[in-house]
Amino acid sequence: MTFNNQQVIFAQECKSLPVPGEHLQVRGSSIDLDAPLADGAYIVKHLYFSIDPYFRHGLANFPPNIWGFQLGQVVRGVALGVVSRSSNPKYPQGAIVISQFAKGLFSEYSIIQGSEQEHYQVLLEDGKASKIPLSNYLGVLGVAGMTGYYGFWWCRPIGGSTGKVAWIACGRLCRHG
Repeated sequence: MTFNNQQVIFAQECKSLPVPGEHLQVRGSSIDLDAPLADGAYIVKHLYFSIDPYFRHGLANFPPNIWGFQLGQVVRGVALGVVSRSSNPKYPQGAIVISQFAKGLFSEYSIIQGSEQEHYQVLLEDGKASKIPLSNYLGVLGVAGMTGYYGFWWCRPIGGSTGKVAWIACGRLCRHG
């Protein structure tokens, strides 16, 4: 079955505030979800994407381009999805996978094969067994949430005080008061 696969494309460098539809664009492309899979490949139906603070650097295309944004290409970031088909026993059908190191493709469906496989890990063997909303793995249980959590405990608030934690891509701040 050929499917119109929606993808987020890095269309134009952004040196100031992003403009919807100008810097990032949603475009369709064809994908055959029934085509034979290469040995070890699998198809991910992405459910959630994380838009993180480092995107501002990626959209500005600051050198060196360590952010993984390439003009005219699908945006990469942290993505969570379900394996819809697989020829890889490490990634069974129905497993919930999450991309590592902001390498997940921002597309509705992705065929993951070859070196792309190292960018995903199985989060849950069976997504239906999760007692936590899956989106939490990109929020409070994701990088930003864990940074805030560890930042809070690193500050060691004193009993009766109010701790305030703010997190950014590369730092943490805690204030007792």
